[in-house]
Amino acid sequence: MKYAPIAIFSVLLASLLIGQRFGFVWAGGSGYDPETGAYDASGTYYDRGETVSTAEQDRTYLRVGTPGDIAMLAELWLDHDTEIILDQTNSKRVTVRIIRGRVFAVAHDAQHPFTITTNAVQSTIFGGSLSVVNYDFRETVSVIPINTTALVLVKNAEVFETEKPVDIHETSPVSILDTTFDPSSGAAADFYAWAIE
Repeated sequence: MKYAPIAIFSVLLASLLIGQRFGFVWAGGSGYDPETGAYDASGTYYDRGETVSTAEQDRTYLRVGTPGDIAMLAELWLDHDTEIILDQTNSKRVTVRIIRGRVFAVAHDAQHPFTITTNAVQSTIFGGSLSVVNYDFRETVSVIPINTTALVLVKNAEVFETEKPVDIHETSPVSILDTTFDPSSGAAADFYAWAIE
């Protein structure tokens, strides 16, 4: 009986720490939010952390959310020779890391962030459409918000909001230049015709 208060306190403390680690609301967390993953047009499932890539002549469509979910979180279209990693795919945040290539995305949830990252650039929108092109061989990223505002964070540089397309050179010296975007012209016109349709 002499050590009963210490034992009770230790059990309560351990329970609280474990509860916080797993996000339980009673322990001060925001609750468990399972990862939903992504599905391609053929029904293939991609889990959080998986790499999705397209070959030289392939394109792919991904739907982030659970199967049969009417209110999907986001849709992604990947152009030829594109490689991405699904970093987070839960109802509070969707984050995709683009290794190389071109992605067009539509975020359906205006309450929670949708983010595309590269080595040094992080582009976030809250609803709307965003295209990001990672020219890994040129160390340049094009961020193209479409009918929305993108919050762009450049590593070791600055944070800014933009409604206009920008080209960002990722390595030193970092440069941010305004650019133009016309989905119906240029080398990617057929990709945007397929994705935006």
